[in-house]
Amino acid sequence: MTQPAQEIKGKHVVALEEGRDMGRISKVYFNPKKKRISGLAVKESRLRGEEKWVKVEDIERVGDDFVFIPESKNCRSAKPKGRSLKDMTGLEVTTLDGKLLGALEDVEVDEEWGITELNLSGRKSLDLDPDSDVFGEDAILVRSGADTRVREKRSGNNKGFLARMFVGESILESVDRMTSKSKQTKRSASGTRKSKKAKAGKKRRSGKRKSRK
Repeated sequence: MTQPAQEIKGKHVVALEEGRDMGRISKVYFNPKKKRISGLAVKESRLRGEEKWVKVEDIERVGDDFVFIPESKNCRSAKPKGRSLKDMTGLEVTTLDGKLLGALEDVEVDEEWGITELNLSGRKSLDLDPDSDVFGEDAILVRSGADTRVREKRSGNNKGFLARMFVGESILESVDRMTSKSKQTKRSASGTRKSKKAKAGKKRRSGKRKSRK
């Protein structure tokens, strides 16, 4: 399932470890060479709030309203590589044989943050060919003959790719459930480590008693 990148903007970014609302997504950055989303700009909710960035590799889960990251430190000061989608919006999309297809309005993003489709002006859509299509500084160049593959933009709402049971939950309910799951995993891991230490200690004590004999 894919989602228009513009629909990611406005979602709250929540740090699971602290249960902290880091702010809302204000910009989407993508790497033109790799043709995938590279990061998201997060604007703090308070007045004159600072803007920070989250790499997509640090995102744990995306829901209809929230984007979850493991910890608040995953919001960084350094910008991700690439360009803002806002800067790319409006660029002309042209075939290599010289046919203008329209202007870029948005891109469709898959669950691996790869760009799969270009949404063009006039409610048109074109599948992206990552091996031949080029995101340039001033235009987007697509393969020759791509004009025959342009179709009407799909109707409906694909909102919520990667979503896992977040619909209808409040932010506190979502955080509580996610943090509870995280704590259970940590307790389980901690219990396993303690069990191993106990067995190792018992083995050492047994070895000492045998050496005394």
